[in-house]
Amino acid sequence: MKLVCYSVSFHEAPLEAREKLAFSDDQQRVLLGKLRDRAEVFESMVLCTCNRTEVYLSCGRSALCGGLVEEILGQVAPSALESWRLYRRERVGQEAIRHLFTVAAGLDSQMLGEHQIISQLKSAYRTANEEKMTQFFFHRLMHRTFRASKEVRSRTDLQSGSVSIGAAAVELAWKQLSLPGAAALLLGAGENAELVGKLLVKLGIGRLWIASRRRPSAERLASGLKFGEPIELDQAGSVLGQADLAICTTGSPEPMITTARDGYLLSQRTRPIVLIDIAVPRDVEPEVGQLDGVRLFNLDDLNQQVNEKQAIRAEQALLAGEIVAEHVRRFAVWLDSLEVADVVAELADMYTALAEKETRRYRRYFQKEEHAQLERFAQSLVRKVLHGPISYLKESRDQELRPDQMQAIDFVRKMLLAGSEAKKKSKS
Repeated sequence: MKLVCYSVSFHEAPLEAREKLAFSDDQQRVLLGKLRDRAEVFESMVLCTCNRTEVYLSCGRSALCGGLVEEILGQVAPSALESWRLYRRERVGQEAIRHLFTVAAGLDSQMLGEHQIISQLKSAYRTANEEKMTQFFFHRLMHRTFRASKEVRSRTDLQSGSVSIGAAAVELAWKQLSLPGAAALLLGAGENAELVGKLLVKLGIGRLWIASRRRPSAERLASGLKFGEPIELDQAGSVLGQADLAICTTGSPEPMITTARDGYLLSQRTRPIVLIDIAVPRDVEPEVGQLDGVRLFNLDDLNQQVNEKQAIRAEQALLAGEIVAEHVRRFAVWLDSLEVADVVAELADMYTALAEKETRRYRRYFQKEEHAQLERFAQSLVRKVLHGPISYLKESRDQELRPDQMQAIDFVRKMLLAGSEAKKKSKS
């Protein structure tokens, strides 16, 4: 079995490519379902954020996973294939594990230390569970991932301050206009919108409209903020004539603000408007930025914000990297412990030694000429007790090791080699 990660992220791919790979929840589930139908794939998980799309697979050692994922992507999202082929990066084995832990720790984010990624990873893991695409190996892998992320958060200051895309958007807005007393439109009512809304209220925004495809979502956000006016999504266009700032965060597959629909109203404004689009795919058509009086910014424009933060957090990032490396090491040790030949040898050695010890202990109760027979009896009993587990393990050794077999080997190690493991830990 091998673990493979395929990734397209902001490191290599421009926003135009990433937004084509921003799969909806339904598309992610269809993708997982199609992977589930392939015998060479044991487990899989799809992670989609504003800055990355990643597919994690545990599959057979000889499986051609790259071609398989590309084939299924062509069925689920044909328009994304070109971007996938151009920018996809492959990581296998320990490199894939290290990458996952690094992502979870916020060390691979556009905003170094960004904390939303862990909830996005948990959501991706939950979806994979619901689609029955996780087994023993992914459960162990993800739980170790979450532990590594938690330790980075508790032992470092990497995530102090503004370390999210939403916070960076508000910082950028503050540089463009005076926020106290300003009028703002919040397009979307999800997690990013909630963070943006809290920051805007804290900074003394004068008026806030919240537009969402589902009005109850906008109402809930306004209620939670104790500020803001929920409006229908189709009212957002008219509000653009009054707002000083609009921050766009929806998950719409199509632009919400376009020149055809909103260009005339925007061109009639008497004062500039700042549009900050942190949605993927983009909520604002790029041509809108060419209109007089419109200052349009998107995710790629936040890079300057990121660079300013990087130097401040560099020292904490080093400590976080050490924590991640330690968790990668521990997971690698656990994986190595599932080597079938080693487990078989340890079982035989441990229980043979136990039989010899017990033989010596009870030898005094037997005649000297019976000692050899006692030893044969003890050794024979050990072989019979271990015959089932060792036969199963040897069968696993001769086949492709699957997650359920890994679980069995782990169970054997915990149940039958507990004493051996305790000695190893005391020595280390």
